[in-house]
Amino acid sequence: MPVLSAERFWDLLQRGRPVLSDSAMGTALIGQGISSIDVMRANLSHANAVRAIHQGNIDAGAELITSNTFGPRSGRDWLDEFRAGVDIAWQAASECDREIGIWLSMTSFVVTREVAALRTFLGSTHVRPLMILLETCTSLDEARQAASAAASLQPDVLAVTGHFGADQKMTDGTTPEDFAARLVTDGAQITGANCGEQAGAFIEITRRMRSVVDVPLLVQPSAGLPQLDSSGQWDYPMRAQEFAVLSARLANSGANIVGGCCGTTPAHIAAAGAVLAQATRAHQSLQDR
Repeated sequence: MPVLSAERFWDLLQRGRPVLSDSAMGTALIGQGISSIDVMRANLSHANAVRAIHQGNIDAGAELITSNTFGPRSGRDWLDEFRAGVDIAWQAASECDREIGIWLSMTSFVVTREVAALRTFLGSTHVRPLMILLETCTSLDEARQAASAAASLQPDVLAVTGHFGADQKMTDGTTPEDFAARLVTDGAQITGANCGEQAGAFIEITRRMRSVVDVPLLVQPSAGLPQLDSSGQWDYPMRAQEFAVLSARLANSGANIVGGCCGTTPAHIAAAGAVLAQATRAHQSLQDR
C-alpha cells in the first residue's frame, strides 16, 4: 500500500475524530536493553526491533508512525543512522494493507546543523510526502530557528511541537499561546506539544493553544514521570486506559492529532483509538437524532 499522501493526510484531518499517531520509540528500545545514547544507532544494530515497534503501533491502529530519527548527535554516523531509520519506517508503512503516514522526526539541534546534508539526502530519495516533525523544542528561539531550517527543505507538511513543564511554560518562559502563535506565523502548518512533565497539564495547554490558532494541533503527552521499579526498570505511571481517557479529553480540548511520547506503548495507542472511535460514534448518533 502506498504511504499516505499529503492530500490524504489533510483529508483525514477533516473527519470527525483526531488522527491517531503512535507511541514512544526511545523508551521501547531502552526497555529492551538498548542504551539511551544508542537509540538512533539501533536503526543499524537492531533494525528488526525498530521495525517491530513500528508494526506494533500499526497493529494498534496508528495512522501515523514516527521514524526513529530523533537523535541529539550530528555528523557522519548520524546521517547513516538517519537514512536507516527512514528506510525502516518506509518499509513498515508501505507493507501495510492500509495507508500509513510517516513523520520524519528531528531534533531542533540537528536540523539546524545538518540542513545541507538533509537537503542532499532528501533530494535523492523516495521520501515523499515529506512530513517533518520537529518535536520536544524547549525554547521559542530554538523552535523558530529549527522551523526556518526545516522549511528550507520544502516539506509537504511541517509540524513543530514544544516541551512544557508543570507550570505550562517552556524552559525560557514561553507560554503555549506564544509558542503556537509564533510558530504558525513562521510557517508551521501544525503545532502542539509533546513529552512534558504532567500528562494532565496537556489538556489546558491544548486549550490555550487552540484559543490563538486554528491550524491542526498535534498533542503527544508522555505517560507521566517514571520511577525505577524493583528490577531497575523505569516504570511510567499512566496505564493504557487512563491514557485513553486523557486522549478523549485532549480531542475535546482541540487536539486534531493524538499520540504518545515517553513511556507510552502500542497498548496505549490501541486504547486511545478505541475510546476516540467510541466518542465519535456517540457524537454522530446525537447529530443524527
